Amino acid sequence: MFSRKLVIVVCLFGAALGVCTSTLANSVTIAVWLMSLTIFCQYLTTSNYWAIIQDAVQGKNVGGVGGFVHCISNLAGIIGPAATGFIVEFSGNFNAAFLLAGILAVVAGLAVAFGVKPIKDIA
Repeated sequence: MFSRKLVIVVCLFGAALGVCTSTLANSVTIAVWLMSLTIFCQYLTTSNYWAIIQDAVQGKNVGGVGGFVHCISNLAGIIGPAATGFIVEFSGNFNAAFLLAGILAVVAGLAVAFGVKPIKDIA
């Protein structure tokens, strides 16, 4: 469990660093490199989410919890672009939206680091 949590937390912090520093980029090349780093870090975490569910949830509940995680992630896919559009509309640029994404990645990393616990053996 520790190694899976470590990958998730480090990669979410790396993604937060990449997306937040991309707001400071003064060339398209640097911005593309930083966003590539961000997406790379995000993709490294995905398989660990499903593995950590199996470690943290009793076997009979894995399907329900997996479905709930799918629901939340799909809601984020709906809300995220709309929220980004509103933020860009009111601020005039993507900086605030990227900073919000970085902050949310840090919050998620901290939630995994301190909130995910292994299941206790029932036997």
